[in-house]
Amino acid sequence: MPGTAIFVDESCKEKHQYLVLGGIIVTIDEIPEVLQAISDVRERFNLRREMKWTKVSNGYLPAYRAFTDVFFELHARDILHFHSVIIDTHKLNHPKFNSGDAEIGFSKFIYQLLVNKFGRLYAKYTPYHVYLDKRETTHSLDELRSVLNNGIASRYNISGRPYRRVQFRDSKQSELLQLNDILIGAIGARKNGHHLKQNASAAKIALADHIAASAKIQHLGNTTPFSKKTFTIWNLRLQ
Repeated sequence: MPGTAIFVDESCKEKHQYLVLGGIIVTIDEIPEVLQAISDVRERFNLRREMKWTKVSNGYLPAYRAFTDVFFELHARDILHFHSVIIDTHKLNHPKFNSGDAEIGFSKFIYQLLVNKFGRLYAKYTPYHVYLDKRETTHSLDELRSVLNNGIASRYNISGRPYRRVQFRDSKQSELLQLNDILIGAIGARKNGHHLKQNASAAKIALADHIAASAKIQHLGNTTPFSKKTFTIWNLRLQ
């Protein structure tokens, strides 16, 4: 069984109160169809650039709408699902809980997303191949993979080390990481109140509204109801 791929990235990691971690999951067999749909949008709008939240502008707004529409069209067909977790960074205490190492804390949040969200909802869709947006770190991804496998075995009794692969990918080379970046960027911007600033980007406000409407969510900064299973936002309560 080929299993599933999970593409994970973070938004608003620096200089913002709320950090957002999110991921898109897709079965390995359905990735070619996803990439073809994205390729069609790129061809229609003559897009050669990396698509990401920080680059949303009035001139490219129609292209970004079409780019996100790929997700929601495939989401409606049960091909792409999305899950995210929001962390209030003002409540973090790395000296007390993470030996003063912020990277340990960050890995714990990845664990929360991958084990307590994806692991719980997609137990039947193993093995998992996890692709994280490339970033600088001194921590081993093999160690993270072991922690994930131990956690899912302990919490959900899923044996066989289902996290087969945990690797970095360059978002410039990954359409699904780019798509994920736009979704979590919209959530982070709304949660951090960027739309309320005097110099707020009209294009980003419009795209965030479009994403919320497409996801049938009233406010992108709020935790989604438990009844929602395929597009979720989770405000993590820190102890």
